[in-house]
Amino acid sequence: MKNNKIVKIVIILLSLPVIWFAFWYWYEKGENEIYILPRDYRGSVIVFFDNENGKEEKYDDENNRIYEIDNSGILKTKFKFQKGKSRDIIYKSENKTLKYLYPNDILWNDTIAKKNNNTYVYNAGFGNDYWFLVGSLDQIDSLNLSLEKKWNLFTSPKILKEGDSYG
Repeated sequence: MKNNKIVKIVIILLSLPVIWFAFWYWYEKGENEIYILPRDYRGSVIVFFDNENGKEEKYDDENNRIYEIDNSGILKTKFKFQKGKSRDIIYKSENKTLKYLYPNDILWNDTIAKKNNNTYVYNAGFGNDYWFLVGSLDQIDSLNLSLEKKWNLFTSPKILKEGDSYG
């Protein structure tokens, strides 16, 4: 009888990591995403998700989400935002994935030192929408300004009256 209880406890303890992994996998599960840019596109890109007037959901043969960005750099899509397993950003008619460049990346320092003019994706961020910049390092300031101008088209500032506060 005592051995029976020990066996049950061991089974329960061994099953907990399996259950935890299953919940983790289900929570983190997402679809791979491919962002297709016009050939040689450089600029800021904003993707607005869950937009009722947005482009229809589109998948490729491997069940990747496909986001086709036009020259405006703005895409409204019916896809719901997700964390995603991977995000590849490629140029249309080329099978070349652009490299993400992070300020703490060794390549960032090497690129600055060599004044390399390659095209990278950087400053990618997301919330319920997703944005990123595509260009060379010497374009960072101008790309950030173009991103700000695009965002301003879709935001309406709240005018505070005397005594009002944001909080």
